[in-house]
Formats: sequence, C-alpha cells, structure tokens
Amino acid sequence: MKIALVGYGKMGKVVEKLTVEKGFPISLILDKDNFSDINSLNNSNTDVVIEFTEPSSALNNVKLILSKGINVVSGTTGWDIPVDVIKDICAKSGAAFIQSSNFNLGTHIFFMLNRIMAEKSSALEYKLSIEETHHIHKKDKPSGTAVTLAKEIISGSKVYNNWQLSEKNECEKNDVIPVISYREGEVTGIHTSKWVSDSDIIEITHNARNRNGFATGALMAADFLSGKTGVFTMNDLLTEIIKL
Repeated sequence: MKIALVGYGKMGKVVEKLTVEKGFPISLILDKDNFSDINSLNNSNTDVVIEFTEPSSALNNVKLILSKGINVVSGTTGWDIPVDVIKDICAKSGAAFIQSSNFNLGTHIFFMLNRIMAEKSSALEYKLSIEETHHIHKKDKPSGTAVTLAKEIISGSKVYNNWQLSEKNECEKNDVIPVISYREGEVTGIHTSKWVSDSDIIEITHNARNRNGFATGALMAADFLSGKTGVFTMNDLLTEIIKL
C-alpha cells in the first residue's frame, strides 16, 4: 500500500512516523511549500492519500485526488461534505473515500455508547450536555468530534433535535444539546457527555492520551478502502473489524 500524505502538520507527522514503522512506502509528502506537486499524484505511484489539511481547501483536494482514481482518507474537520458529488466522482474513477472528524477507534465506540444512551433514555428525564477540551492551538470550536457526537445522539434520540455552542450546560430550548468548549494547554482531546436527572448523573468520557490512536485509525481506514469503490464511514470500518 503506497501512501501519500497531504498536509504535514502535527497529525501528518504522527501518521508519517507510524506509516514508516508499519513498513508502508510513502510516495509523497505535500505541505504548503510544495503543494503544487499534488499534480504528480497518480494511481500508479499512490494507492491512498491520507489528508489532514484546512477546511477551505479540503473539498478541492479530495475531488482532485479521487478523480485520479486514488483512494482518500480525510481527517480534515470543519467542512461540509457534498456526499452526492463525492459518490459521483468515486463511481467514475473507481476510487473510495472515507472521512471522519476523529479516526481514533475508541472514539467511535464512545459514539456507539452514546447512541445507545440516547435511545434508551428518551423516555426518562435526563438532561444532556456535551463538554470538549482541546489544546489552545485548535482553531475550530466546537471540535468536529463534539459536533459528530451531538449528531450521533440526535439520530437516536426522541428528545433532541439540534445542538448549540454554549457557555453553560443548558439551553433555552429543551430539544437543543448545549456543547461547551474549553481550550487548555496541549490537551489532545477530551469529550464528555453528561446525562443528568434528579436522582443520578451518567457521564461517558473519551480521553485521547496522544495522537497515536488517530494515526492508527487513519492507517486502518486506508487499508479498509483497498479494493473498494464509493463513500464509506467509520461505522463501516468498525462493522468489519468487530462485527457490530
């Protein structure tokens, strides 16, 4: 599996280290200084691109790479994915695409537990809030993972219909999930869902100890796409791995 890295920030460097350790050849590393070299990518020198760039450029990057028949694993957050457009490009080029706000597999088990809680607690009087903490360099607020968590809960809930960035753990509307964001030090990422009733509190927390889990998940996603065509999700990957 020949891998190209598009974006060479903190995550790109961690993915590079793990890729080398796993013995996968790196065909190209693209950053701001050599980004025009993206045109040299083709499906004979590269099997999959792992992309961690900026929201403003992610869509154009993904469309270009997929059109070359190269699979894409995208970890860029804060951009809207036109799924129908991506599906059409994949169908024409034979490429495959997967995007996630968080490639840590434990995070997706965390999502699964919260979907269960949303489904089972709908008839009970729990009030929900979400808190996320990241390092001070993180630009988006709330985090893509917190937004995904809120959407996962909403998909299984009969109580909540939307989420809202908030400074406190309640919103004016009862059907809106408050999401509180903190930026502290060099925190990799902590996400907590807090379910509060008059009689108890249930807290579910995922604490990323470092970026290695994100890189591991990204490489697993790259391997998962091999031989496939179309658009996939981390739930598809988890289903294959742990037979959900």
